[in-house]
Amino acid sequence: MKLPKVHVQVVKEPSTAQNLFASGKIQETLITGEFVKQDAKRYPKNIVYTKKGQMRFLSFSAKNKTTSNRNFRLAVSYALNRKQLTDNVLQDGSTPAKSMVPEGDGTDPTNGKDFNKELATNLKYDKQLAQSYWKKAQQQLGKKTLSVQLLTEDDSDQKKLGEYVQSAVEKTLKGVTVELTSVPQQQQLTRMFGGNYQITATGWSTDYPDPSDYLNLMTKANTVNFTHWTNASYENVMAKVNDTSKYSGKERWNLMVKAGNIAMQQQPDVATYQDTDVHLVSSKVGGLKYSLLTDSLYRYAYWK
Repeated sequence: MKLPKVHVQVVKEPSTAQNLFASGKIQETLITGEFVKQDAKRYPKNIVYTKKGQMRFLSFSAKNKTTSNRNFRLAVSYALNRKQLTDNVLQDGSTPAKSMVPEGDGTDPTNGKDFNKELATNLKYDKQLAQSYWKKAQQQLGKKTLSVQLLTEDDSDQKKLGEYVQSAVEKTLKGVTVELTSVPQQQQLTRMFGGNYQITATGWSTDYPDPSDYLNLMTKANTVNFTHWTNASYENVMAKVNDTSKYSGKERWNLMVKAGNIAMQQQPDVATYQDTDVHLVSSKVGGLKYSLLTDSLYRYAYWK
């Protein structure tokens, strides 16, 4: 530890933090929203991106005939261009989801590969595949057209997400109408716990680096499995994953990959993006560290 003291200043407006950094009165600050794009150009040598253990996704209710249809869920998933969403819509440093598990959340104990690199496939945009799944869904549901409701929290990022999903799905899947409803977080949670929704935009933050935390979100017994989706094969594999005393690290890892592949084939939750923390750090300061689970670790900081 090289600094005896750290002075912290709390401000209400992000623009105030920007001005303080520009004047040299503060040496580090977290930036969000539209400031990320601005500051990437203004301070290219001072901006630090850190992927977080936080995923955003769309939960599809298994209690509803339309959203319980696997082909419809996959049609929606393949209709989403996640890079376009993060780069052009959110513009806050977030990165496209590769699966329900954040990048950097776990590595193979034998070769060090990231969890998502060992899945059979990652999430992607594929217009033709989306339309193919939509045709299958139309046949199974007996409908040429349908309307679904997307429930989001009423903050700016979630509204942007909702508008993007609405546009992408309606443009790609002809005959699908997406109705948007934005409500305060508490109302959204009440509706989610009550199963009173078709599709809802939500997220999850982990406090330990292991893919099982995200994979368990889709198990039947999980209290925050808002979809109420269940799958016998998935339950069987996850029961083994959670039996940590019986399986070795590598065996357990292989089981998690197997569960991840089932989740990718079914997608009861359609992952959209992984949150990223973005900081401005003065060139006068060295040693500041960030990670998937933590914010600034000042114990390593020093004046250059």
